[in-house]
Amino acid sequence: EDFKSKQWLLAMSALDVTGPDAPAGSAPAAAVVDIKDIRERGLSSRKVSRVVGLVKHVDLGGDGNAYVVLKDPSGSIGATVHSEVLSNPISKEGEISVGSVLVLEKVSTFSPDDRAQFLCVTLDNILQVFA
Repeated sequence: EDFKSKQWLLAMSALDVTGPDAPAGSAPAAAVVDIKDIRERGLSSRKVSRVVGLVKHVDLGGDGNAYVVLKDPSGSIGATVHSEVLSNPISKEGEISVGSVLVLEKVSTFSPDDRAQFLCVTLDNILQVFA
């Protein structure tokens, strides 16, 4: 299962999420927003303080940007990843690829309509990558 992967468990440990009853998207040290909450609350044109997602899909665009699908135990959400993120050795920890886990902070949301929510990821949003 996705949430038993080494990368996911390392991310949860780094965020100090412990115990079987710990909410999937929350951590004592710094609140993490569940993907489900982002999608349901319709946080159009707002920033999400912190979100953690397992990369399920990566599609590189011709413009240098990428479209990824991030997943946590509460659901999935699409995200646009700026080319600057992909061309920078992100984070000394690793690259964005299927199976890696991204810890994002102060990430903007975008909602083209009432049903869709996306994250807009720039280099400044990357807190850590577990690859």
